[in-house]
Amino acid sequence: PTSPPPFASVKHSRFSMAMASPRALLARVTRLEHARRPKLSRIARAYGSFDAFAEKVRAEIEAGVLDREFPLTELERWEREGLC
Repeated sequence: PTSPPPFASVKHSRFSMAMASPRALLARVTRLEHARRPKLSRIARAYGSFDAFAEKVRAEIEAGVLDREFPLTELERWEREGLC
């Protein structure tokens, strides 16, 4: 007779995921993928994307609504570096 694998008698082992249901595994993968998504900056969340924000700012600068000294280049750098 063949003996059971050595981990079969251990309730909480690293192999316990092998016995999990496919639905539970899919839920776990979904949570992991969601957690690993890049986080959107506050600007990107508010305007849909940073590019949309930059276009709006440039248009408002050209229209004279915003000062030409508006720190758009600094905000672009902060966006690239994940600081905002």
